[in-house]
This record gives sequence, C-alpha cells and structure tokens, in this order.
Amino acid sequence: KETKGEGYVPNNEIFALASGLTGQNLTYSYTSSWLKYFCVNILHMDPAKVGGIFSLSHVWDAINDPIVGGFVDRRNYKTGMKLRPFLLYTPPFLGILVSLMFINVNFSENGKIAYILVLYFLFDLFYSFQDVSLWGMIALSSPHSQERSRVAQWVSIGAGAGGALVGTFQQVRSILTSMGMTDVQIFLICAFVFGLGGELLSMNAYRMKERIHTEVPKDESLLSSLT
Repeated sequence: KETKGEGYVPNNEIFALASGLTGQNLTYSYTSSWLKYFCVNILHMDPAKVGGIFSLSHVWDAINDPIVGGFVDRRNYKTGMKLRPFLLYTPPFLGILVSLMFINVNFSENGKIAYILVLYFLFDLFYSFQDVSLWGMIALSSPHSQERSRVAQWVSIGAGAGGALVGTFQQVRSILTSMGMTDVQIFLICAFVFGLGGELLSMNAYRMKERIHTEVPKDESLLSSLT
C-alpha cells in the first residue's frame, strides 16, 4: 500500500504543516483585511495615497512572485533541504514587520507613506518566500499521489481556519472597546496576536519532512528560467 510504507506521511507532520498554514493565514488575513482601515482611520492618511500604496503592491507582486519562485526552485541547501529553511527563518521577521505596521507612528503624511510603503513591500517580499515554501511542501511531502492528496486536504483546512479566526476580529474589538481600550491599543494587540503569534505558529510547518529531493539545473540561469 502507498500508506504506512515508504513515503507515508505521519499524521503529526500533516498537523504541523496544516497548523503552519493556519498561522500564516492569521497573519495574512489580518494584514490584508485591516491595514488599509488602520492607515486611513488610525494613522489618518489620505485614502487616495493609501490606495496608491496598495495598487503599487499589486505591481510589486507581479514582479517579485515569479522571481522568488524561481529562486526557491533553483536552490538546494547543503543539508539536502530545499524549502524547510524558509519555513524556519522567515516567520519571525514577518511577524515583526506586521507588528510594526500597526503602530500609531507620529510622522508627517509623507513619513507615514514611506513607513508603510517600505514595511509592506518588505512584508510582501518575505511572505512570497514563505508562501512558496509552505505550499511547495505538499509536492515534496511524499512520492505517492495518495499521500500528497491527504496532505493537501488538511493543509487547505488549516489555511481556511486561519482566515476564519481573523473573522472574529470585530467581535474581539467590541469586547475590548467595552473594557475601555482604544482602537490604537486594540489594533496593536491584535497585530501581536494575529501577526507575530500567527507567524510563530506557522513555524510548526518546519516539522514536515521533505521526502522528495530535486536536482537543481546547473546550465540554466534564473533569468532564462523565467523567460
């Protein structure tokens, strides 16, 4: 049988990768859902300028995503691992970036724009490394299609759970407001919980083993692989 033999993925590893996706989506859903609101209503930035920042981010996505994907695909570490190092080292940095983005900084309008622009673009870049590696682990988890399908199923459930938990933000916000907290405090606390906490949770994914090892082509440059 494909299960229980060579290439079988233990349930504890599947849970680790699924919980890693839960953590990642806690961070991503909170940032994507509430950063614009925070910029306009807490930092009091011009909505048109905030829209411009996030419009530029889509252009940045189109540039950095294929480059990051090509870079990760072409790299094997001396340990033989391809993706796991990114699952261990990128999350703390991403969590810190999210926490910094939800601080009520006392800058000028242009200072706030530069502050959010730099932090968000760094977040987007390193998030791409994490995202490529997290979802790529499904393909490297087992040589057996049945096992990869089982991993993919639970990973998708884990990812959905992260988004669902962030959906409770308004309820949490109402409770904390009734306790006398301000929005400035609430958004920062939730940045630590959903952002930094989510990324620390995502480090669980490092426990998933790579059971497929790929060779890196030596005669093809990154640029040629993209074209």
